[in-house]
Amino acid sequence: MKFDQRIHEAFNARSLATEDVCKSFIVTPHYFKLAAAGNSILVGPRGSGKTTLMRMLQVEAINIWNDAPNFLNKKGINYSGVFIPTDKLWSTQYELLKRKASSVLLRMNVELVFGYHILERFLQVVEYRARREKTLNNFLKVGIDKQTESDLVCELADSWGLNPRFYSLRSLCISVKEKWRNLVDSISRNDVTGNHSLMSIDGNNIIYKISEAAATVNTYFGQHDHIWTLLFDELELAPPEIVQNLVEIMRGGPINLNFKLSMSPYHRGVAIAGDSTGQMRNHDFEYIDLTQIKDIPASIDFSKELAIKVLNKTAGESKFSDFFESPQKPNFREAFESLEKKDESFKKYLDKVGINTKNWDEYPEKKRSEIRRFQYVAFLRDQFFAQGMKKRTIKRPLNYYSGGAAIFKALEFNPRMIISFFNSLIEKTGSEGVFSVHSQLDSLKEMRISFEALINTISLDLGQHGSLQSLVSKIGNEFSEGVIGLEFRSEPRGSFIVSEDVPSELIDAIGLGVNAGAFIKVVDNTDESRSGGRIVGQRFRLSYLFAHRFRLPLQLMRACNLLELLSRKSDNSKVHGQIPLI
Repeated sequence: MKFDQRIHEAFNARSLATEDVCKSFIVTPHYFKLAAAGNSILVGPRGSGKTTLMRMLQVEAINIWNDAPNFLNKKGINYSGVFIPTDKLWSTQYELLKRKASSVLLRMNVELVFGYHILERFLQVVEYRARREKTLNNFLKVGIDKQTESDLVCELADSWGLNPRFYSLRSLCISVKEKWRNLVDSISRNDVTGNHSLMSIDGNNIIYKISEAAATVNTYFGQHDHIWTLLFDELELAPPEIVQNLVEIMRGGPINLNFKLSMSPYHRGVAIAGDSTGQMRNHDFEYIDLTQIKDIPASIDFSKELAIKVLNKTAGESKFSDFFESPQKPNFREAFESLEKKDESFKKYLDKVGINTKNWDEYPEKKRSEIRRFQYVAFLRDQFFAQGMKKRTIKRPLNYYSGGAAIFKALEFNPRMIISFFNSLIEKTGSEGVFSVHSQLDSLKEMRISFEALINTISLDLGQHGSLQSLVSKIGNEFSEGVIGLEFRSEPRGSFIVSEDVPSELIDAIGLGVNAGAFIKVVDNTDESRSGGRIVGQRFRLSYLFAHRFRLPLQLMRACNLLELLSRKSDNSKVHGQIPLI
């Protein structure tokens, strides 16, 4: 199956109008954390909702969002959010300069491209706030007269070397855009003879120039202590130099600016985790990882609400309980009784730990807790094997992977995947009636195959390990062996730790896999405060989207060393041949 562009790109909030973002927005605990005063770093893989969260902190969004008054009363937000999407040209221009060994002046102009891009977005917010018009929530609207606007424009234009045609904020924004275009053209031609200089400005100095502009605006708006928050989005597309400058300036930067940075979890050349000389997380900024789900019930509620919004566009008002057929719950006692009759290794294990299915209902809570640790492994093993330990012919994912909770967990509660999953369901079955277990599983399989096609577009040469998708398959097959291999294992491997002796190209592959959502970092409350974007020394699991392919339970399993995992030769073939794709 080819990579389905619709699934992974069609629902990017960057391209939506602010009004549409507000209409579809669902408040989450992550939003409350991000919206709090101060600096933040927001990380998550594709489709995890980073752009939506950032855009909902814009001044314009809060002005037109229906639920904003309730939120403002709870959080007391009082800063001006300036949304700054990353321009892909920054990285392209940086690479061009490195190849050409360009002059210091030319490098300075690339920094100015970055600066003028920020200034343009900043001035758009200034112009919006200065308009003498009422909005739904009238948030931070000041409304200044023409003379005040003219004086403000004159001062800002002089500071940034701009020549607006008229002394209006709108004309100043146009002048910045023209300046930006001239700089881009100059860089592409290796020509720096134009009048672009602002003295010697590096990335940090540009931020201080923005701070000076903010102070000037605050003076004219009569709000001398007002805070401006720069919302940098998709920084994984920016050069590492720019990103590192932004991370570092959050420690002791301008007092009238806050920073909220959105990026993929892994960024080559960028150090996020603090040390004795740099910024320390939770002191200089809040670190928010969207893959770390602390509250499963709340995440399921969010997913339900998002699903309803998708369905309402097609079928009108819906209730979640009306459209998802639930599978029959696993009968673990029956699974144990069935498996011990055909799997001698499982029978021996039960005898070893003193579990007799005849006494199932009589066991105290301590024994039941012990059983719960491996009951899903036994259940899936029983589903996969027939009598004589012969593999069953399974054409679609097991029913275990269907139902609301399982589907959302398999999709990692990823908003873009949830939207595309339900659009796929509607496309296949129509919008009326209940989505059957079979239709759920068919769409889940389609999502997984398309996701694998996406991973195949990531160009990597891992030598003996092949491509990123080959790496995922190797890890998945090794994990699968622990569930449906030669011997029953009560605690099979299902996660891995990247040790210091892992080759750099493999570390990079894991990092890019994390960015794509193929690997999920596993952190406890202690590690989360200092792991940042690190790969070495960290624990990871496969995305639960792969669980139905490799017959894995939807739960965290035992960790092992990555290199030891990859060096093993699976014994699956000795029992039942290669695991078939479904």
